[in-house]
Amino acid sequence: MKVYLISIFIVNVVVVIQTYRVLRRKRKWLGEHYAMTSSIVSSGIFSLTLSMLLRFFLFDGRTSDTIICVLIGVVIGIVFGTIASFQAVLGNIFNGIMGSLTGTMVGVMISSPSLCGLSNDLFFLLIPNIIKLSLFGTCVMFFTLWTIVHSLSER
Repeated sequence: MKVYLISIFIVNVVVVIQTYRVLRRKRKWLGEHYAMTSSIVSSGIFSLTLSMLLRFFLFDGRTSDTIICVLIGVVIGIVFGTIASFQAVLGNIFNGIMGSLTGTMVGVMISSPSLCGLSNDLFFLLIPNIIKLSLFGTCVMFFTLWTIVHSLSER
């Protein structure tokens, strides 16, 4: 299971890097509003998915795991914020933090259903739910990359 989650995490990191490269290459032709919108969407979606996956394979219940996820969201927000403008960095940092905290919460709720008030009888659904949600997050990241690349090909 850990090998699967780590490989999905690496695939998602490659998607983040590729999206950054595409946006960075075309940033001269981007309008201010389009650059701001694409960087905010990218930082939110990518930090949510990466922190959810990180929480799945680092689930020890420690606070340091959440801090690592938030720092990843901050880094993603800073990196994607510099594509638009330096004024956009603050908004992207906020979006990265919110995405990473949301991804962390989703990861914790899927990993421990008793926090939601569900019984532990549903423990046999833990692995299938983690697999389904990690695949869904990966599909959302690929869709985000495709949307950005497709919208840039129109320009």
